[in-house]
Amino acid sequence: MLIMELTEIEGKRLRRFLFESEECDFVEYAKSIKSTAELHYFLWNYNCDDGIEAVRSVVENKFCDFGTALMAFWYLGGTDWLDEKYVKSINLDGHFDQELQLAKDIAGALTSGKYSSCIYRYEPELNKLAKYKLNKAGINECLFEPSDGEEWDRHAV
Repeated sequence: MLIMELTEIEGKRLRRFLFESEECDFVEYAKSIKSTAELHYFLWNYNCDDGIEAVRSVVENKFCDFGTALMAFWYLGGTDWLDEKYVKSINLDGHFDQELQLAKDIAGALTSGKYSSCIYRYEPELNKLAKYKLNKAGINECLFEPSDGEEWDRHAV
Protein backbone atom coordinates (compact mmCIF):
# COMPACT_ATOMS: atom_id res chain seq x y z
CA MET A 1 0.00 0.00 0.00
CA LEU A 2 1.35 3.42 -0.94
CA ILE A 3 0.80 6.29 1.44
CA MET A 4 -0.43 9.76 0.62
CA GLU A 5 1.94 11.29 -1.86
CA LEU A 6 2.80 14.82 -2.87
CA THR A 7 -0.04 17.15 -3.66
CA GLU A 8 -0.15 18.37 -7.23
CA ILE A 9 1.07 21.80 -6.10
CA GLU A 10 3.96 20.32 -4.09
CA GLY A 11 4.97 18.09 -6.99
CA LYS A 12 4.98 20.99 -9.46
CA ARG A 13 6.91 23.21 -7.05
CA LEU A 14 9.51 20.49 -6.42
CA ARG A 15 9.92 19.58 -10.11
CA ARG A 16 10.21 23.24 -11.07
CA PHE A 17 12.90 23.84 -8.44
CA LEU A 18 14.91 20.67 -9.05
CA PHE A 19 14.70 20.37 -12.81
CA GLU A 20 13.64 23.66 -14.39
CA SER A 21 14.98 26.47 -12.25
CA GLU A 22 18.34 28.18 -12.44
CA GLU A 23 17.88 28.96 -8.76
CA CYS A 24 20.02 26.68 -6.63
CA ASP A 25 19.45 27.79 -3.06
CA PHE A 26 18.77 24.28 -1.80
CA VAL A 27 19.05 25.31 1.85
CA GLU A 28 16.35 27.97 1.60
CA TYR A 29 14.13 25.63 -0.40
CA ALA A 30 14.46 22.87 2.22
CA LYS A 31 13.67 25.38 4.98
CA SER A 32 10.54 26.50 3.11
CA ILE A 33 9.02 23.01 2.83
CA LYS A 34 5.82 22.59 4.81
CA SER A 35 4.98 18.89 4.39
CA THR A 36 6.65 15.60 5.20
CA ALA A 37 5.95 14.35 1.67
CA GLU A 38 7.68 17.25 -0.08
CA LEU A 39 10.59 17.09 2.37
CA HIS A 40 11.06 13.36 1.77
CA TYR A 41 10.91 13.68 -2.02
CA PHE A 42 13.24 16.68 -1.98
CA LEU A 43 15.87 14.67 -0.11
CA TRP A 44 15.33 11.62 -2.33
CA ASN A 45 16.10 13.75 -5.40
CA TYR A 46 18.83 15.89 -3.83
CA ASN A 47 22.47 15.37 -4.79
CA CYS A 48 24.65 15.63 -1.68
CA ASP A 49 27.50 16.77 -3.92
CA ASP A 50 25.66 20.11 -3.97
CA GLY A 51 26.47 20.49 -0.28
CA ILE A 52 25.33 19.09 3.04
CA GLU A 53 23.71 22.22 4.45
CA ALA A 54 20.48 21.38 2.62
CA VAL A 55 20.57 17.96 4.30
CA ARG A 56 20.92 19.71 7.67
CA SER A 57 17.93 21.90 6.75
CA VAL A 58 15.91 18.77 5.97
CA VAL A 59 16.64 17.00 9.26
CA GLU A 60 16.05 20.19 11.25
CA ASN A 61 12.74 20.90 9.50
CA LYS A 62 9.79 20.34 11.85
CA PHE A 63 8.12 18.16 9.20
CA CYS A 64 11.03 15.68 9.06
CA ASP A 65 10.03 12.15 10.07
CA PHE A 66 12.22 9.24 11.19
CA GLY A 67 12.37 7.58 7.76
CA THR A 68 13.49 10.80 6.07
CA ALA A 69 16.15 11.42 8.74
CA LEU A 70 17.37 7.82 8.36
CA MET A 71 17.64 8.34 4.60
CA ALA A 72 19.67 11.54 5.24
CA PHE A 73 21.98 9.62 7.58
CA TRP A 74 22.68 7.00 4.92
CA TYR A 75 23.05 9.58 2.13
CA LEU A 76 25.92 11.01 4.18
CA GLY A 77 27.61 7.62 4.51
CA GLY A 78 25.67 6.01 7.32
CA THR A 79 27.44 4.03 9.98
CA ASP A 80 30.86 4.57 8.34
CA TRP A 81 31.00 7.84 10.29
CA LEU A 82 30.67 5.91 13.55
CA ASP A 83 33.82 3.88 12.79
CA GLU A 84 36.81 5.79 14.19
CA LYS A 85 39.35 3.89 12.05
CA TYR A 86 37.44 4.72 8.88
CA VAL A 87 37.09 8.38 9.84
CA LYS A 88 40.81 8.70 10.59
CA SER A 89 41.72 7.06 7.28
CA ILE A 90 39.69 9.45 5.10
CA ASN A 91 39.62 12.61 7.18
CA LEU A 92 43.33 13.25 7.57
CA ASP A 93 43.12 16.95 6.74
CA GLY A 94 39.73 17.61 8.34
CA HIS A 95 38.09 17.87 4.91
CA PHE A 96 35.06 15.88 6.05
CA ASP A 97 34.57 17.46 9.48
CA GLN A 98 31.17 18.92 8.55
CA GLU A 99 29.89 15.62 7.15
CA LEU A 100 31.16 13.78 10.22
CA GLN A 101 29.46 16.19 12.61
CA LEU A 102 26.17 16.17 10.70
CA ALA A 103 26.13 12.36 10.54
CA LYS A 104 26.78 12.19 14.29
CA ASP A 105 24.05 14.79 14.93
CA ILE A 106 21.54 12.81 12.87
CA ALA A 107 22.54 9.52 14.53
CA GLY A 108 22.05 11.14 17.93
CA ALA A 109 18.64 12.48 16.95
CA LEU A 110 17.57 9.10 15.54
CA THR A 111 18.65 7.15 18.62
CA SER A 112 17.26 9.69 21.12
CA GLY A 113 13.72 9.60 19.75
CA LYS A 114 13.70 13.15 18.35
CA TYR A 115 11.60 12.06 15.37
CA SER A 116 8.29 11.00 16.89
CA SER A 117 6.59 10.17 13.60
CA CYS A 118 7.66 7.70 10.95
CA ILE A 119 5.53 8.21 7.89
CA TYR A 120 7.94 7.09 5.17
CA ARG A 121 9.77 3.78 5.24
CA TYR A 122 13.48 3.78 4.51
CA GLU A 123 15.57 0.64 4.29
CA PRO A 124 19.36 0.95 4.16
CA GLU A 125 20.88 -1.34 1.54
CA LEU A 126 22.78 -3.76 3.75
CA ASN A 127 23.26 -7.50 3.54
CA LYS A 128 23.02 -9.88 6.51
CA LEU A 129 26.78 -9.87 7.11
CA ALA A 130 26.92 -6.07 7.28
CA LYS A 131 24.01 -6.03 9.74
CA TYR A 132 25.70 -8.72 11.82
CA LYS A 133 28.92 -6.67 11.99
CA LEU A 134 27.02 -3.52 12.98
CA ASN A 135 25.16 -5.46 15.68
CA LYS A 136 28.41 -6.93 16.95
CA ALA A 137 29.99 -3.45 17.03
CA GLY A 138 27.16 -2.29 19.29
CA ILE A 139 25.59 0.10 16.78
CA ASN A 140 21.97 0.89 17.62
CA GLU A 141 19.68 -1.14 15.34
CA CYS A 142 17.53 1.87 14.54
CA LEU A 143 20.42 3.18 12.44
CA PHE A 144 20.57 0.21 10.09
CA GLU A 145 17.29 -1.69 10.24
CA PRO A 146 14.38 -0.63 7.98
CA SER A 147 12.33 2.12 9.53
CA ASP A 148 8.64 1.81 10.19
CA GLY A 149 6.43 3.75 7.85
CA GLU A 150 4.81 3.03 4.54
CA GLU A 151 6.24 2.39 1.11
CA TRP A 152 6.26 5.36 -1.23
CA ASP A 153 6.42 5.93 -4.97
CA ARG A 154 10.06 6.74 -5.73
CA HIS A 155 9.11 7.97 -9.19
CA ALA A 156 6.49 10.51 -8.13
CA VAL A 157 8.65 13.52 -9.00
